[in-house]
Amino acid sequence: ALARDEDRAAAARTRIAVQGLAKRFNASGREFVAVDDVSFEVKQGEFVALLGPSGCGKSTILNMVAGLLPRSGGRILIDGDSVETGEVNPRVGYVFQRDTLFPWRTVEQNIGYGLEIAGVPKSERTGRVATAVEKAGLAGFAQSFPRMLSGGMRQRVALMRTLILEPEILLMDEPFGALDT
Repeated sequence: ALARDEDRAAAARTRIAVQGLAKRFNASGREFVAVDDVSFEVKQGEFVALLGPSGCGKSTILNMVAGLLPRSGGRILIDGDSVETGEVNPRVGYVFQRDTLFPWRTVEQNIGYGLEIAGVPKSERTGRVATAVEKAGLAGFAQSFPRMLSGGMRQRVALMRTLILEPEILLMDEPFGALDT
């Protein structure tokens, strides 16, 4: 019974807590409110989608949760720790709307970039990247540069670059727009 209680507690654990989040921008001398008083929680194992019309602040919220954009107000917690702008959280992966690949790096170099930065030895990186290339359906393109790929192929490279790091939390900002069914 104790093990089941621990399993339930783990499943109910809050991974992301957004409390009273706000973001204001200054444009042409005027203040623009992009996000105002947004609050929500994401529990362990949940899949949550932010829905709304274009320009309503969904990407802005994700960028703040990822620590890429400073907030104007409110709090963001990941596993109880405050999210601070510019701090990398290895538990969190982020796939953007656009592929954001390095044009001077090949498919395998782009996919392995995060592992390289994390100091994973080349011998381990090589195998993990080869597996990711296969899983993404990019066999035969490992040495290709982004300019040689379709939009969907580039987005799969970007997706694998994030997934290869095995993040516990995955933020995605419309990452499948360029992909076929």
